Amino acid sequence: MKPKSKVKRERIYNAVNLTEVHSIATTRAINYLSNEIGKYSRITPQIVSDEEKDDKWNFTFLSVGGHTNFKSTDVIESNEFLKFDVDSNTIISVKTGHSVLHNELDSKYKDFGVIIKTNPESNLKRTWICCAGLSEWGTSGAAWWLANNWKQIRKKAKKGPFAVVTCTRKGSDESTVLVKFCTRAEDVECDDQELSGNDQLSTTSEPQDD
Repeated sequence: MKPKSKVKRERIYNAVNLTEVHSIATTRAINYLSNEIGKYSRITPQIVSDEEKDDKWNFTFLSVGGHTNFKSTDVIESNEFLKFDVDSNTIISVKTGHSVLHNELDSKYKDFGVIIKTNPESNLKRTWICCAGLSEWGTSGAAWWLANNWKQIRKKAKKGPFAVVTCTRKGSDESTVLVKFCTRAEDVECDDQELSGNDQLSTTSEPQDD
């Protein structure tokens, strides 16, 4: 049986974060990922609802969305890197509870997302990945970045767990750039320049405000 979640399983829709009950951002994100996976996978990716798989754990999946997605909640609960602080609308370190975005949230033009990969303790042969954002552009931007940079990720993280923080200019998933890439829990609060050369993944300047 799947371990019981610490988070109450209920739908919480926020009109600020979602354009519709079924977010347009989720549709964009799934399109990016399914198209890319379909190019290289011998198995056609299956798109299923999180409710359908909520009580399942012994399978590999990639989920889209934050706490509005039950499977993303499973990933976030089980990873050692990052989680969302809903009250302050930021991304924080699991280890310390400190925000990893610092003063970057000042802009109304930016949104932030995460890509998290973990292997659940219940079955380390399985892989769980989620793309989630502070709001919808963070989610779809993270999915776009994953679809276009998965080869870099695989080269750096190999088969291990990792966490990525991305920054997206609202209105353009293609503007998404890398803010932070972590393969160890202690990397989460390091500045990019503090990471060793072997650990650092090339970053791009963040989207500029008008």
